[in-house]
Amino acid sequence: MNESKDENKNTNNNEKLVIRIDARERALREQNARLEAAEEKGIEKGIEQGIEQGIEQGKISEKKEIAKNAKSIGLSCEQIIKLTGLSKEEIESL
Repeated sequence: MNESKDENKNTNNNEKLVIRIDARERALREQNARLEAAEEKGIEKGIEQGIEQGIEQGKISEKKEIAKNAKSIGLSCEQIIKLTGLSKEEIESL
């Protein structure tokens, strides 16, 4: 009779352990899914920021190219500032 109670107790303990393990595994899978989603979102945000920075750098490069061309045809620094929005120092450094 005692053996039967011990077996039942062990079975109950094993079932509880299996339930706890399953719950822990489920929690880890959910956490992993959240981390993967956050990583993907971070990558997307980084790509967006990189594109924005590239566009901005392209605009600056274009302004500098226009300023060089304007200088080469003899426009004044003040005219080039109005034309490009670049500072006097930026224009003089070209």
